[in-house]
Amino acid sequence: MARNVNKVFLLGNVTETPELKHTRGGTAVTNFSLATNESYKDSEGEWQEKAQFHNITAWGKQAELITDLVQKGQQMHVEGSNNYGSYTKEVGGEEVTIPTTEVKLREFTLTGGRPNGAAPAANTGSDDDLGDEDEDDLPF
Repeated sequence: MARNVNKVFLLGNVTETPELKHTRGGTAVTNFSLATNESYKDSEGEWQEKAQFHNITAWGKQAELITDLVQKGQQMHVEGSNNYGSYTKEVGGEEVTIPTTEVKLREFTLTGGRPNGAAPAANTGSDDDLGDEDEDDLPF
């Protein structure tokens, strides 16, 4: 049987400083957006840039680390998997289903330094690496 893969790699800039939230059960979570740019030549031969915005969700220790380390405008590399869903919204008295796409974060690396001039963090690892470590044991 062939193995299936759902893996996403992105390198972009954070559009807003992430904020930490918690589920009703107390699990840390943060959602943030990463902007990437694509350059291409149009039919006239002129270079164009198109921005894409990707919704990223991080859980647990990673969510806590991201809200401590990441700021708006910072460049980062993320690795994760695509998750698709939907929600309903009332529009003009009618229920409309809105599709959603998000990347469930597995690993991230801060690549462009911190906007405030502080030294960049090294690879922040994966969700598997973080386990139940105490924050004082983390290498950064």
